[in-house]
Amino acid sequence: MRPDKSDLIFLPASFVWRTTPVDVAVAIGPRPKAKARAWLEAFSRDNRRPLLLQSDGEWHANGPPQFLRDMVERLADGRGPWSAI
Repeated sequence: MRPDKSDLIFLPASFVWRTTPVDVAVAIGPRPKAKARAWLEAFSRDNRRPLLLQSDGEWHANGPPQFLRDMVERLADGRGPWSAI
């Protein structure tokens, strides 16, 4: 995924959540291109691989419900998404 074509930087397996690799994507500029975001979300869903996407200055999480809860809790506490539990 080329940053100049997708408007994002993709960081596969950036950290591990409960023994599962988590992919991270960070937008270059305000938001990634819609096609790139749709591809990442489909890849996350189809491969059952959690995804964190930073877009419009906010984090968006895709994955199992407990992953979403954990990410919301970490961010609400001011911790980074990949901080230790």
